[in-house]
Amino acid sequence: MTHQHLLFHVLVRWLEFTALVGLVGGLIYWQFVSPSISQHLSILDRRAFRHGILLTVLFLAVTDVTDMVMRSMMISGKSIGGVLPVIPTVLLKTHFGWVWMSRISLIALLAVLYLAIRGKNVMSRADRFVSIAIAGGLCLTLSLSGHAVDLGNFRLTVLADWIHVVAVSAWVGGLFFLRLHLRGAIDRMEEKDGVRCVSLEIESFGRVALTAVVTLFAGGLYNTFVHVNSAALLAGTDYGRILILKWILVTGMLGLGGLSRYGILPLLQNPGGMPDRLLPRLGTGVLGTFVKSTKPAELKKWFFRLILIESLLGLGVLACTAWMTQLPPPHENQRTMKPPGATMDHSGHSMEGM
Repeated sequence: MTHQHLLFHVLVRWLEFTALVGLVGGLIYWQFVSPSISQHLSILDRRAFRHGILLTVLFLAVTDVTDMVMRSMMISGKSIGGVLPVIPTVLLKTHFGWVWMSRISLIALLAVLYLAIRGKNVMSRADRFVSIAIAGGLCLTLSLSGHAVDLGNFRLTVLADWIHVVAVSAWVGGLFFLRLHLRGAIDRMEEKDGVRCVSLEIESFGRVALTAVVTLFAGGLYNTFVHVNSAALLAGTDYGRILILKWILVTGMLGLGGLSRYGILPLLQNPGGMPDRLLPRLGTGVLGTFVKSTKPAELKKWFFRLILIESLLGLGVLACTAWMTQLPPPHENQRTMKPPGATMDHSGHSMEGM
């Protein structure tokens, strides 16, 4: 694959990850975060969310098809003009093909579900459960088509990576919907209700984000140990250096999230008061260095500014992840070389006769 094709595939994978994380995170947001302000949401807000999900599903389908074509080119060694005849073989006779067909089926099922409920004012519990189940399946297909599967489909690496993907989606994808959906809903409310909803959303999303971060940290440590098992490999390989950049971006996201949870939230809950606990005192102190006014309306604006910056950092994290999928993990350098005449697919599995 040429350098230009590599960069294009990184871009496609980044868009694919962004769509998947946004979709799964949006469903988790609607299930576990939005109920805290459900009484304040209008029919327009609920429809806006469903429309956002449908658009994300469509975008994910487009990026998934593009990724499938790019991977078929990698597996077969064909150019874009000659890849079409080999796509059925790739889909039916490769591990990636079966996983991809499973993912596209789940995407289609989710689209049908949301088209079927588009006229409802309130989603039923069954609709929410099915949506979350599909979201979990989509995350699993990503783990089954990446580096985690190199050591076996049902090894601990796949489970750890699946949990890692779910955690990233809950946190980063939830941020996307906080910024896009919640901002629109808040703008349609009266000022007092809007400030109240921001306070409730910071608190409820903070619980989801904290759970995701703890899970992400545990899964990330395990995945790092599996793929980059020494400091020399971490600092001396492209994969390791991009991983370090990813950690730096995640650290920035943690700082901004902490500022919302321990800086803005205490001031919204107790205007004019001084928090007693250490973290809120530190958070409000840091916030006070660049926020001129602690009026609820101003704090609400700052919350969405912080969410925007945190979301942009999240896009950077996903870009790092997309680039890493195009690089062999350092542990693969220690594996046996492929046999002559075999072509390696994206997951590292050799294919004969393509």
